[in-house]
Amino acid sequence: MPDVPLDELVTLVRAFPQARFIFLNGIGFSRSPLGRKDGGLPANYWIEISRLSALLANEIGELVSQLGADRIVFGSGMPFKYPDPALLKVKVLDAPLEAKEKIRSGNAARLLNPRG
Repeated sequence: MPDVPLDELVTLVRAFPQARFIFLNGIGFSRSPLGRKDGGLPANYWIEISRLSALLANEIGELVSQLGADRIVFGSGMPFKYPDPALLKVKVLDAPLEAKEKIRSGNAARLLNPRG
């Protein structure tokens, strides 16, 4: 299955500002309006890290810097991938411990229980 073009995701986010989206298994977010706080989009989406880089291109760090750690969620690609690389991405991420905790579990917990 080919990747969904990021400009289509931008259109979706704008068209349904009351909906909540988690974008899974994607790349290139930091180079699109989805990865910039000045992208003019509602804050109704989160980006999962399973395909993102924490070192070479540092896409996770760029997204944390631009969107904030509250908008990034942990994902490992399981059951199709081993979880260790995703866990390592968070471990080596140049971000405060509080941001790493949000990415590892806090953001997903809030998404799954928005009233609690």
